[in-house]
Amino acid sequence: MSRMSVMPDEVVLPPDLTGYKILLHEARLFGLNNPEKRVFEITRRLKIDWALGRYVGGYSAGMYKRLLLSRVLINPNAEFIVLDEPFSNIDVYTMLDFISLIRELSAEGKTFLISSHIFPLITNLCDRYIFLNKGRVMFQGDFDDLKSILKEVRYLIRVRGLVDEFVDEIKRYCGSESVEVEDNSIIIHTRENKDFIRFVVEEGSRYGVEIHEIRIEPDLITQAFMEVMGTED
Repeated sequence: MSRMSVMPDEVVLPPDLTGYKILLHEARLFGLNNPEKRVFEITRRLKIDWALGRYVGGYSAGMYKRLLLSRVLINPNAEFIVLDEPFSNIDVYTMLDFISLIRELSAEGKTFLISSHIFPLITNLCDRYIFLNKGRVMFQGDFDDLKSILKEVRYLIRVRGLVDEFVDEIKRYCGSESVEVEDNSIIIHTRENKDFIRFVVEEGSRYGVEIHEIRIEPDLITQAFMEVMGTED
């Protein structure tokens, strides 16, 4: 039995068949002893079991993508699962359900290869990353490797009660050329390190500045991608 399952970015399923018939056919192809049970088992996990009796032609984009992922996961023995752009054209709830299920199945021992251009979603989802350019591997490594290729990291700090003394302390710590102020936000270009975060929090407390958020902006993968690939003219 196949140990690999693949979900392409675009798949056209017969619109005049129900989701149940399509998945039951797939389950039978794998020679499962109880294909009906498997269909309902996987569709319940993907929260699409309620729509199995409907014709696929009437599915919304999110329902259709849930059906496609159910089709890929119908084989219980698949250990390596390839997903091409699984987060495109879906609503927020479908996206969150997909992320949750991928994490659950990964914890159960399955391996995922995810192709995606939506970098923020995969930042904390994947263990390793590969950048490809026309079939050529430009980078591969884990999260620490991503950070190591950056000359600097761009932080966005959202605050309330911004005071000049607080900004001056950050400029002294990071260098005035690395700090920008926009309304109630401070943008800092620096190497990522725990001391920097701690310094900002401590100084904010000392000057009575409420720090609402500290985040890498844009996300770390996007910054690393631009560092490796450059910009298009």
